[in-house]
Amino acid sequence: PDLTVRVNQELLIPIVSDANRISGSADTEPGQGTPVTAPPSAAAPLPQDITTAVEPSSPNLGQYRTPPGGRLSPPVSGSVNRPYNPANPNGIGYSAAPGTPVKAAAAGEVALISEELGGQGTIVLIRHNDDLMTTYSTLSDVTVTKGAKVSAGQVIGKVAP
Repeated sequence: PDLTVRVNQELLIPIVSDANRISGSADTEPGQGTPVTAPPSAAAPLPQDITTAVEPSSPNLGQYRTPPGGRLSPPVSGSVNRPYNPANPNGIGYSAAPGTPVKAAAAGEVALISEELGGQGTIVLIRHNDDLMTTYSTLSDVTVTKGAKVSAGQVIGKVAP
């Protein structure tokens, strides 16, 4: 049936009698509030057994050492003076004293050895698994040859003066 109310339609609203009233509802005088049934906890108080929590002792975090997350090791003992920047991916720059040993960051094969432009040393390029390449610049006393297999941490030269 269509229950849409239209203009000039006559509506019949039944009058509620006491027989149709919902049981348990009580009428109150205006301003008197609504009667509320007491909660079950009002009959018996809540237990007073309150135990205080004991704070556990702090673990000695110094006993745990998390291994580095990346698969490449730092090539020199020195500080990072140019962090990696995805917007300008020129690699990571390290600052180390001349003569500091330079190590392969991961195992691979020497793909290129070339003199750096400007006479500032030698460049060594190592090809690793998954076509990843690492470039080591400003080197002197290079100890590897093109095509040589290198292991992670193997000394490949020294920081040029």
